[in-house]
Amino acid sequence: MRLGNRLLISANEKNISSITSGKGMCYLYELDLSTDTWNPIQTIKAEVNYSSKEFGIKVILDDENIIIGDANDNGADQNLELQRSGAAHIFEIPQSLSTTDNDIENKSIVTYPNPVRNVLYIQSQTVLKECHITITDVLGRIVYTNPNTIIDGAYEIKANFSQGTYILRLVVEGKIYTTKLIKR
Repeated sequence: MRLGNRLLISANEKNISSITSGKGMCYLYELDLSTDTWNPIQTIKAEVNYSSKEFGIKVILDDENIIIGDANDNGADQNLELQRSGAAHIFEIPQSLSTTDNDIENKSIVTYPNPVRNVLYIQSQTVLKECHITITDVLGRIVYTNPNTIIDGAYEIKANFSQGTYILRLVVEGKIYTTKLIKR
């Protein structure tokens, strides 16, 4: 299912029997218009309390949520009418990777080098108080976080995470700045 620059793909055991986990999964991608590539931003796997065979049988995508259909709400395969009535699991979509804010851009925030090898620098021409820094991998796992940082000039982050693509997210005074990082 596609909505704007987002694409949601579901795979359940009834449609694809070779799913590695043996349970249904959904994958959310976002189109990077500057490179014309689809980047994964969220993977949702059927958990123990979800039906293993039909998780992802139907999906709905809107601007804020992913709704995933399932055979029932607790994974039981009983023939009770209530159990067979179906379920919907609702998941919040992570904030769009392309979100930028002009107020933050006006603060002239620069990140370098990119690609980064050992040390990443965040530099601002103005002092940034109560800056929340988060770096996540493309699956949304946090590899670095510092929730209460003051950036006065240049701020240094040791890039001691694996090679790959990451998202740097700065929240400054309620405004959000995001950029893609490559770790070599």
